[in-house]
Amino acid sequence: MIKLTFLLFFLVSFSSFSQDFDFSKQWTFLGPDKKPLEDRRQSATGIGPVDHIEVNQNHKGFLLACSLNGGLFYTTNGGEQWYNAGSDDWDYSGCSMATYHPTSSSTIFANSCKNNPNGSVGNIGFKGGIYRTFDQGISWELIGGKESFINSEFLKIFGLKINPSNDEELIVYTSEGIYKTEHCLADEVKWTRIPDVKGWVFDMSFYGDQTYFTQMQHGKWSVYTAPSNKLHEAKRLDFSDIMIDAVDGLNVQPKGGQLLVLINYKRKGDELHLVNLKNGEHQQILKNQKVIFGKGETFAVSPHNDDEVMLGYSTTIKRWSVSEKAENRIKGGYHVDIEDVKYDPFNKEVIYLATHGGVYITYDNAKSWTSMSKGIGIAEVEGLAVSEADNNVMAIGCFHDGSSYRADFDNNGIYEWKNINGGDGLIPVIPETDLKTVYTSNQYTGGGMFHSADSGRTKKNLHNLSGVRTSGWQMAAVLHPEEQEMIFFNFEVPTGSGKGNIDIGRTNQPRERKSLERVTNFAVSHDIEKYTIYGIYNSKDHPNVMFAHMIQPVVDENGKAKNAHRVFRTDNCMLSDSLLVHSWYEVDIPRSDWISSIQLDAKSPNKMLISYVSGTYGTENTDQDFGLIYAMKLKKSTKKVKREIDISKNLVFSFTGRYNLVSDGNGGYFFGTRTGIYWGDKKTMKGKRDWQKIGYSTPHCKVHGLHYSKERRVLTVGYYGRGVWRYEF
Repeated sequence: MIKLTFLLFFLVSFSSFSQDFDFSKQWTFLGPDKKPLEDRRQSATGIGPVDHIEVNQNHKGFLLACSLNGGLFYTTNGGEQWYNAGSDDWDYSGCSMATYHPTSSSTIFANSCKNNPNGSVGNIGFKGGIYRTFDQGISWELIGGKESFINSEFLKIFGLKINPSNDEELIVYTSEGIYKTEHCLADEVKWTRIPDVKGWVFDMSFYGDQTYFTQMQHGKWSVYTAPSNKLHEAKRLDFSDIMIDAVDGLNVQPKGGQLLVLINYKRKGDELHLVNLKNGEHQQILKNQKVIFGKGETFAVSPHNDDEVMLGYSTTIKRWSVSEKAENRIKGGYHVDIEDVKYDPFNKEVIYLATHGGVYITYDNAKSWTSMSKGIGIAEVEGLAVSEADNNVMAIGCFHDGSSYRADFDNNGIYEWKNINGGDGLIPVIPETDLKTVYTSNQYTGGGMFHSADSGRTKKNLHNLSGVRTSGWQMAAVLHPEEQEMIFFNFEVPTGSGKGNIDIGRTNQPRERKSLERVTNFAVSHDIEKYTIYGIYNSKDHPNVMFAHMIQPVVDENGKAKNAHRVFRTDNCMLSDSLLVHSWYEVDIPRSDWISSIQLDAKSPNKMLISYVSGTYGTENTDQDFGLIYAMKLKKSTKKVKREIDISKNLVFSFTGRYNLVSDGNGGYFFGTRTGIYWGDKKTMKGKRDWQKIGYSTPHCKVHGLHYSKERRVLTVGYYGRGVWRYEF
């Protein structure tokens, strides 16, 4: 009877706790999932970066597209329509490489890794590695995690291939040599390491009964060959001796009885060599190449004519005749920055490109290119802004693909995405009630904060107008919650006191020249010589309170350079600039680390939340992530910390992102992480109650933007790798 009473009390309490929100619904994807519209053609408009394309050699029209942060997608009709292959359900949604099993187009092997750097695979972490599906992504199982290899979260998997001489054998080449399983379709997959092959194995190709692979150990690169059924008998080719230590990558492609070797140098022009496999002689085919993207994957020999080679050059792709050492020119029209190139095995006119803006295909032997990315929703959102007047109107800044605006451009009730600013998009801002005004920003090349009063058709660069330098990748900006014409954004100080530092400026006349007022100068106010203001945060409930997240370069006790993270606050950001500069005071924070967001309590400006990009971590055997978010209370008189509570509670071992904490308007908060979007009430903010996960079907990517409309009960999320998603309570 006592147990039953307790159970009824718990159910009633839980019902009361969550009765205002329904957490059981499915999230809705808002895109972009095809190339955004353009008022004028730009070379960097797209849906996000595709890093690898896999072409099924046995089933026409079956392709895989891999995105380092967005995941794995497939098509069965040659790219007319793509579908997510279920990678949203992986612990890390990013996918670096995938391949079909030769006997079944529904059987796929793929590599999942975390924290993927631009254009290069990341570590497999605690939960990444080789996944397998038998049903084209409906269900997956991890068959090669870190325990299967060297039990290290830092392992990198550069590629995986089915051995053409034995379709039961899956080969994985890594930063710690080569592994294989002889029964890749078995219920229990066991892995063995190829002996005497150490260091990085960077690339692998097959020809006849031979396997060729490139290897690097102690900074020295080599090319090896081995019988495909006896990889342990690998022998180093003498050709390897021509390479100097400063090599960034080494890729191989068979060409008849010869081997093409692409050498990616770090500090000089890249080279393409042709090696005679019978006598070991070699000749340089091309020199002074610029293979910037793709880590050598922008390198392919035509299966229809092995005298034809495609090779990446800077942000483009070129086609060469090997025998004539001559370029056979092709047309442009694809997104800049190419990561992979593949020939279609069935049609010599068809070639595929993986670019930072999605998949491009030529159907006329490179005379023209078409964006074929419908269904691939992998935008790497750096920032999100949503209109309060109409939650369907929003802006995102995207890595690689500029800034896009979502609106009903034709007044027909259809909301579409349109690219309104090129380059690498960063933080956007939208006034609450003005549906035409939008601020966008991008990094250094032509970069800065831009203002548009006509939905992005025309715009002005605010940094240029005021004669200051852009803050580049450190861009941050907020509007004053009440004075919506007033924008605060950071900039690099061009001259005078604090030259080279990144400070905060403000203007209420964004389109006027020299209107920017400098409102921080910590060289003067706090005698801090070098620093960057990386984040700016304010509050609707306390509109004049503002926080600045500072990064200060320092050295530790051992003389090693590191970043010190500090937070400063002003209680009246509307003071005159001369007074405001001296009004900032430092707030002690729980730890010096990368901050994701700062929020003030709705009722008390002396209560605040501070969240971090990652926690202090529990042990490997726990899913909890300690130190991810803290509740703090400041003393009214001294502004020193009176109370500090770690309220991470049940939040999962994860990474968060930035700008991913927002109030629900009733004392609770929404918090976005890689493992889900969570809600906590007032008791959660006191460390007395767990966070509640919201809905299902969200990808496992970092969150870079969170907006909640209390009036409409709509939560909108920007994902770094999977675009924009929405939940309607």
